[in-house]
Amino acid sequence: MTPEEEQRFNFLRSGQCVPVEYVRDYYGLQWPFQDDLLHDYEAWAVRFRRREACAGGCVPRYELEAFMQQQQTY
Repeated sequence: MTPEEEQRFNFLRSGQCVPVEYVRDYYGLQWPFQDDLLHDYEAWAVRFRRREACAGGCVPRYELEAFMQQQQTY
């Protein structure tokens, strides 16, 4: 496994909250979202009763993946 693959694998093993770098490198997305994408994500996310509270510099990966799958436009 390359060092980059090893790092990604370790991010995935760490659970729900992943570093912002993972979102940028793996998905090619800027976090936090901007403009229309931020508006769409926030409108979508309010439907959750319990949202994952990730520490600063981390992103709720499961929420992000569910959003992308349901929207299928980004």
